[in-house]
Amino acid sequence: MFNKNESSTIEVSAKPISLSHLTKSIEGKNELQKLLVLVTFWSGLRVSEVVNIRAGDFERTPEGYRLHLRRSKNLSRGEVGFRNLFRSSKIKTKELCPVRILDLLLPTIMDLDYLFAGDNGHITIRTAQRRIKSILGPEYSPHSLRHGVLHMAIENGVLDTKLLKMISGHKSTESLDRYIKAATPKKYPLSKII
Repeated sequence: MFNKNESSTIEVSAKPISLSHLTKSIEGKNELQKLLVLVTFWSGLRVSEVVNIRAGDFERTPEGYRLHLRRSKNLSRGEVGFRNLFRSSKIKTKELCPVRILDLLLPTIMDLDYLFAGDNGHITIRTAQRRIKSILGPEYSPHSLRHGVLHMAIENGVLDTKLLKMISGHKSTESLDRYIKAATPKKYPLSKII
């Protein structure tokens, strides 16, 4: 059993995944496996939040999809959060675009209750963790996806803590600071992050 300090140390020490490794990892996987990994990566969601996504939680927008979150660590009871998944022209390979896969899969799974269905509703957190780890490889954990998207954002000059909180879903600046310190490149001193 982990205490709070052990758990947070493990999360932050997760090796952030790079786009090149992500591309190699999903190569040859089926569309649902790709979707599990890509939604987790691009949304910055925790695995516990991903398994609770329902097919009807996605709203199509001109830019991609808006994902409505009904259950999240940082949401109060009755509060609904959201994450945007964009179609991106900056992604070099269409394989990394979750919008393309959602366009393909959503019409066929809309009658399922959960996006990642299991025997009794949604797949378990543990099942999702195992599936993600088997796709990414032994040196990465599911948290590497969450860490990777924040790392990539900071490396690409996203220095606004409000925007980083939107990407990660953190409410606390202190929690976000651990990621910032781990990912801040030398060209962006911590004093530049606002």
